Amino acid sequence: MTKKSIKKIKKKFLNFTENLLFDLGEFLDRFFIPPVTYEKIRNYELWKLKQKEKEEFQEKKARAKIRRAFYEFRRRGYIENQRLTPKGIVKLLRIKIKFLKEKKKWDGYWRVVIFDIPERKRKARDLFRRALKEFGFRQVQKSIWICPYDYFKDIRMLAKNLFLEPFVIFMLVEKIDFSEKWKKLFEI
Repeated sequence: MTKKSIKKIKKKFLNFTENLLFDLGEFLDRFFIPPVTYEKIRNYELWKLKQKEKEEFQEKKARAKIRRAFYEFRRRGYIENQRLTPKGIVKLLRIKIKFLKEKKKWDGYWRVVIFDIPERKRKARDLFRRALKEFGFRQVQKSIWICPYDYFKDIRMLAKNLFLEPFVIFMLVEKIDFSEKWKKLFEI
């Protein structure tokens, strides 16, 4: 026998065994599994298909929501060239403030922010002032603000992103005149 003839015989034998197994499976399916089970299997497969479609739909819906949100962010001026604008930074800080609104415990130090921002940076100055108010700072004088809670990290980030660092001074103060007045104002 040659190698070619052996391959042909193996091929025929494999085809025969595969066909035999398939026929045996068909036979067992028809006589040993009741028709109700077929219906259950079919329903289960349909249910799985519907679940998959539902998940794909939910995923598409979530992606669309995210796209819409980014469109709105760009439209409102919060994002420009894939970066947060100063207006976007203030919005982000406002959202952050909402989550940090729970009363912080006073550590006995006052946070004082002093700034002298030139008129040519008026927009940035107004945003900065608005953010200070949002964080709960109170105005002592025109450009001096005070707060008993530690928001320096966020305020520094804002000053940096608005390019106001050279115009802003941050101070951590232990004692302050009229401290009772300020304690009462901040409900400490």
